[in-house]
Amino acid sequence: MRKTFIYKLACFAILAITANTVFAQKKWTEKTAKAWAEKGEWRNGFKPKLSESVDYLQFAVQYHANKPLWDSVFTYLATTDLQNLPVGTKPISGTNAYGITTDGPLKTFDVSRWEVHEKYIDLQMVIRGKEKMGKMAPPSDAKWATPFNANSDIGFYESSLPGEYFVGDPETLLIFFPKTSHRPAIKTDDGPDRDKKIVVKVKAVPQQ
Repeated sequence: MRKTFIYKLACFAILAITANTVFAQKKWTEKTAKAWAEKGEWRNGFKPKLSESVDYLQFAVQYHANKPLWDSVFTYLATTDLQNLPVGTKPISGTNAYGITTDGPLKTFDVSRWEVHEKYIDLQMVIRGKEKMGKMAPPSDAKWATPFNANSDIGFYESSLPGEYFVGDPETLLIFFPKTSHRPAIKTDDGPDRDKKIVVKVKAVPQQ
């Protein structure tokens, strides 16, 4: 009887692992990824909406490739008193996820810059105030203003490159995935001169 119990337990464990792997490797489409994101099972109590700028397909793929890490991030954002969060860097899950909180002046458009990362995903959440953020898929001939530095995981493209622009506020979460350039911390025409925000850096899972 003991051998039978152990055998059944082993089979159950294999099935659970297989199911989880299949789910993580699901072939997402734009439609299924958007439906999953809008259902909100990822939220863990996090209430702000996703910006229309968010790439649902990338979000679904990255989330399911490392669900425990993403769950810890959204739980942190949902349960932390962000209004009173001190300025600085705070680990959420070691170097795999950490938050950088700032409280300072915003930039005029002409001094803002297109930045890009490869190792980390940026979750940009304005805590107080609002700002404009750009998003751009760099063209193959895009020129660097500051070449990409793998050690610091950042590079800057020429500011003259065009892109789309979105507003970040306390009700909206923007997510920028690797190799998609973004241009944060721009003062809006009708907004304040400064804001408080948190940027959560989440380590990306390399994609094939």
